[in-house]
Amino acid sequence: MLKPKNRVVLLGASGLVGRSLGKCLKTKGYEVVGVARKSDDCLQGDVADYKFLYKCLKKGDVVYYLATENRSKKLNDYWKVNVVGVKNLIKIAAKKHFNKIVYVSTTMVLGMKKNSGNHYTDTKFEGLKYFKRNIKKNFYIIYPGVVINRNFRYRAAEKSVAGRIKDFLGFNTQGGLRMMAGDENRHFEMIYIDELADMLAAYPEKRMPVEIKAVTNNLKVRDYVKMALPTTRFWPFRVPGWISKFFSN
Repeated sequence: MLKPKNRVVLLGASGLVGRSLGKCLKTKGYEVVGVARKSDDCLQGDVADYKFLYKCLKKGDVVYYLATENRSKKLNDYWKVNVVGVKNLIKIAAKKHFNKIVYVSTTMVLGMKKNSGNHYTDTKFEGLKYFKRNIKKNFYIIYPGVVINRNFRYRAAEKSVAGRIKDFLGFNTQGGLRMMAGDENRHFEMIYIDELADMLAAYPEKRMPVEIKAVTNNLKVRDYVKMALPTTRFWPFRVPGWISKFFSN
């Protein structure tokens, strides 16, 4: 039987990465504590709430910052999770002295010098700047590409009539219209969720790079569509690039 190891806290535990990483860490014998805004299996609260976050964390924890916002239309929603939550964590770290902090960013911020007008990338960029400027030790930064399930779905097949209709029409296909907007020859970097979870699960006890780009493939959009078609109902039509602005912010 595996013995309990470090207490590991996943901030943003209900997301795609959080769910997969949590399962992986538990099989390794870690005590895993999940924190999320809405989940029956987690401590429910907002990382932007300093008092709540302070109560969740203990001295010696291994903390993963997986929390992110990428679907809202409101800049403030992005700012609270991608910037304020990061600031709260760093302030608490100065008082509670965590064993390690593993901050999951995105390849989309690499090479950025200033804000672009995209709520997601701009707030992730600001959060990263604050993180790197204000933490001195026991930290790690991972930059994943687009994180994809091997079955190209956001979630398991839905059982309700409405859910089945959405499944049939391809609404739960990962990437969906966002991935298809623009030139079919557009390249993007990706990593499968199980590969990313395995990589992240090594951080509590192994010596790992302080910063690392987590990418296992570079695909053209048309090749992604071909890969997804056999396992999902993916509608392979081309969306002009000028329309892509309607699928962000």
